[in-house]
Amino acid sequence: MAEANHGPEPVSILLVEDDPGDVRLIREMLTELQAGSFSLTVADTIETAIATMASERPEVILLDLCLPDSRGLDTFMQIRDRTADIPIVVLTGVSQWDTGIAAVQKGAQDYLVKGQVDGQLLRRSIHYAVERYRLIIELEHSREREERLRELRSLDRLAGRPPDDCDGKPWAEAVLRSALPRKFVSLTENLGGLLETALEEDIHKSERKVPGEIRSMAEEIGRLGGGPRDVVDIYYTAIRERMEVSDAGKAKAYVREGRLVLLELLGYLASYYRTLSLGIVTDPRGVIRGYREAPPEPAGGRTGRIEGG
Repeated sequence: MAEANHGPEPVSILLVEDDPGDVRLIREMLTELQAGSFSLTVADTIETAIATMASERPEVILLDLCLPDSRGLDTFMQIRDRTADIPIVVLTGVSQWDTGIAAVQKGAQDYLVKGQVDGQLLRRSIHYAVERYRLIIELEHSREREERLRELRSLDRLAGRPPDDCDGKPWAEAVLRSALPRKFVSLTENLGGLLETALEEDIHKSERKVPGEIRSMAEEIGRLGGGPRDVVDIYYTAIRERMEVSDAGKAKAYVREGRLVLLELLGYLASYYRTLSLGIVTDPRGVIRGYREAPPEPAGGRTGRIEGG
């Protein structure tokens, strides 16, 4: 049940308290506060609080640590684990101040000792908790943005760095994007799919099937006359697209798995050109089956130029 004093920017409060006397006291304190409005909802158990938050999200929670279905620090941990985005102020008895401190160390924004709280202290604690938590979230988001920008800058440097030549093939320029734009888009989409698969395999700790697909992609790039710069260009485009629409956690996972995929692509591409230059014939698994009398020219010629669009 909620009650409200209408005014600008009301603060919605969920009070989790089973003692009717304490509920009445806190309600009276809030009612007497003329500066600022509020909306108060009361739940008397952890179960009721969780059900309440499923339908309406408060801006702050006042949490008694001794409830019928939970007691002590475990009460805070249960609520915290379900409300990581809501600041919590815990309410303790005079003999439980150490539990209040422990709750703050675990993430509560403040603790108040029953019997030692007046209206002004309650209001200050509520507003400080909301503002402090807002600043913490903004700081975390700022750090996430900075980390993502650093990673994108490193991708920019990677895409712009001329890699070393391999087996005498001049790979100083990326050619696939301009020469075969539709194929470049297709390869980028395929690599994005490989990143998704690699991430799923890592999460579920399943057998990796990606290397076979990576080898096939590397050989396709080789047959098109592409080189390391093209691999980096394709990787850069695919992973940047995903990082820009992912949260910080998933962006990090893409980068972690993406670097492994990039290294494998470059390795398989080098292996492709090495076997090509030696005239080695392999099956789709890379097993040597024979030798050619003379290695064929790659699709773009030794200069890396590709004919046709």
